[in-house]
Amino acid sequence: MFQLFSKDGKKSAPKRTVPQANGTQQVDQATKAGYLQFREHVLETKTAVVKAIEKMDKHDAIENLIKLSNLSARAIYNKNLREIVLVDDAIVDIKKDIDNKLAAVRDMNGSSNDEEAEYYMLLRLSLIPVCSMLSVINTHTTTAIEEANEEIDGRIQELQHFLVEYETRIAKM
Repeated sequence: MFQLFSKDGKKSAPKRTVPQANGTQQVDQATKAGYLQFREHVLETKTAVVKAIEKMDKHDAIENLIKLSNLSARAIYNKNLREIVLVDDAIVDIKKDIDNKLAAVRDMNGSSNDEEAEYYMLLRLSLIPVCSMLSVINTHTTTAIEEANEEIDGRIQELQHFLVEYETRIAKM
């Protein structure tokens, strides 16, 4: 019937092969590899910005901030929340570094600090496009989450109401 054995009594069924990773696992691995590569780019860019700030290299700092802005735009375009959060964290760290430098410049009441303060303010202003993109995403995400929560709460209330009515009808029978 199944022809598992040939006429001479030996097994003739085809050998099964162990299936390879299915498509979703391959996609997950590709996604993870893409995320790790993106994270590496963000961390390299963040490190380059911090080094440029330390060296007071205006050109290099702005070039790397542009790279970070492009990475942010790519994360937003791909609608990848992990990447967006990663860029946001990098921006927060860079802003903290710049703010610390500005605070140190303000604390020193010496000469030629105006040029240094101007440099840090320029870098802070260079972050505005990236910060505004991330702010918009944060606003949209928060709004979407609130709407989803309201919809879920409404459905839960409908289910609870239905169950109460159903239990009442069953109890009356």
